[in-house]
Amino acid sequence: MAGLSCTLCCYSRPLTARTLILINKPSAADAGFRPRSQARILPGMSLGMRQPAIVLLIDVRASLPKAIQAVAPAISAAALGAPVVVQKSSDPLRALVESCGQSAVQLQRAAGLSVLESHRVRLLKRDAEISCYELAIPYWKADGGVIALKTALAAANVLLTAWNTAAWDASRTKVFDQFEAAKIQLTPMASSASNVSRFVQAAFDLGVPWDQRPSEVMRFGQGAKSRLMKSSLTDATASIAVACAHDKLLSAQVMRAAGLPVPAHKMVRDVEQAVVAAEGMGYPVVVKPSDCEQGRGVFADLPDADAVRQAYQRASAFSKSILVEKHIAGRDYRLVVFQGQLVLAVERVPG
Repeated sequence: MAGLSCTLCCYSRPLTARTLILINKPSAADAGFRPRSQARILPGMSLGMRQPAIVLLIDVRASLPKAIQAVAPAISAAALGAPVVVQKSSDPLRALVESCGQSAVQLQRAAGLSVLESHRVRLLKRDAEISCYELAIPYWKADGGVIALKTALAAANVLLTAWNTAAWDASRTKVFDQFEAAKIQLTPMASSASNVSRFVQAAFDLGVPWDQRPSEVMRFGQGAKSRLMKSSLTDATASIAVACAHDKLLSAQVMRAAGLPVPAHKMVRDVEQAVVAAEGMGYPVVVKPSDCEQGRGVFADLPDADAVRQAYQRASAFSKSILVEKHIAGRDYRLVVFQGQLVLAVERVPG
């Protein structure tokens, strides 16, 4: 017995139809399936949401309340990976749509996508046989939203078909596996830059509109005063300064020229050169890539040649440009300067 239907269409910007996906295409034998109009991609703020959303219409058959009492929590439990209690509602049919929306959102979040809004559901039309609901799902990437929706709606249909039959337990296991497979498919869509999710969360909290551009560039705001960011770089960041900051050897040279103290250091091409450089400086030393960031491949307070050899091999996995530097004991601070003003100082403690 299946009684959930929708038409789901994925768009790419500009908003032109790309692929039409029918979830459980209706058949003449099942009057419960009534696909509605194609889903819409809303790339900006709309429907009271502060994040782009996919909106589609879903029909639910009026004869399903008893099935929904079991199916709705089963869908949510499969997405959340834990038992779920669905609150009783004066509209039991709505509970099925709510569980699909909740599951589609949770699936995207579990995959590391910055989905900050909740889903929205509203009743559009009801008669003696069918209730039609509008479901809005926020998304990080439209393709990811389509996958999440397709997974949740397919799960609903699998469970509705299996309800009150011997296939119920097997169907719940199948649905759980489908959510896990979709999570694996969605995970690569998350931003590779850890700063992006933090900036998006801040914009969301402040009510600042944002949208994605190619190559992981984000736009915050709208119109002439909007700003572009890629990770922590903005459209106003000087390219020469970026190049300098990305090169630890060049950064040290610039600071030394400005009269700032910097530790002794030397670029090395192989492990034995690293040992010779370390012994010339005196232990302890630091071995690190000269062109990586966020502490990747950095090995500090190395006490002897064996430690240097091991560190060189591990650092070489991150870069071919390896720097040996005299270790300076002390406290490590990261200073954040914005428009010429110090706005944040954080002490960094090794884990």
